[in-house]
Amino acid sequence: SAINCDCRLFATADKSTTKVYRALAAYFKSLGDISVGNLSTYDTKSLSEALTEGKFGRLTIDKNTVTAYSALGRLVMQAFTDGYRKQKIRDVIEAGNPSIQTLLGVFRTSIENLVMELDFEKERHFALSSELLMEKMTGFDKVNLAKNYYKQIDEISVKQLQLRTFSKGLQTIAEGHQKLFDNRNKIKLKEIRAILGEYSAELQDLVLDFK
Repeated sequence: SAINCDCRLFATADKSTTKVYRALAAYFKSLGDISVGNLSTYDTKSLSEALTEGKFGRLTIDKNTVTAYSALGRLVMQAFTDGYRKQKIRDVIEAGNPSIQTLLGVFRTSIENLVMELDFEKERHFALSSELLMEKMTGFDKVNLAKNYYKQIDEISVKQLQLRTFSKGLQTIAEGHQKLFDNRNKIKLKEIRAILGEYSAELQDLVLDFK
């Protein structure tokens, strides 16, 4: 399900990113369940984990982010403990939009930071290869060194492209939810349900692409 994050994706990022992802996934899944009248008990264990304020590498979790995370977690749990009905779905969207925008922004920042880290990785490979080329070696060894260097650079570039696609996907979800919020009282419940399903699936697919 969308709540099951493949945390290998975040091996070089802070655990905070994983918590943010789980909160977002829980939100979209819970809204999808409510929209079809599924009020069964939802596993909120992942939402009970606190998000810590601070600077973690290149990722900064400020007070606003912590507040948004806590608010979204409370909203999801309240939706199930209070037995929200289909008609309440618009209320959840209204209450959740500020937190969704904040957390998707943090998630995107974390992904973009990974792209920057990979740029530094390219620079390190270049420096190492340049240093090795200064040493005495046969023409054959130089050719192999060059092949290995360009292979590593190509692999990193592919990973960066995937991450940029991920970031654009998150931006699409953020803009889509904002549009849903703006038009929540104009569109039918059936349409809302379909849109929420798309966002939940897209968020899950983006993560699964990095398995």
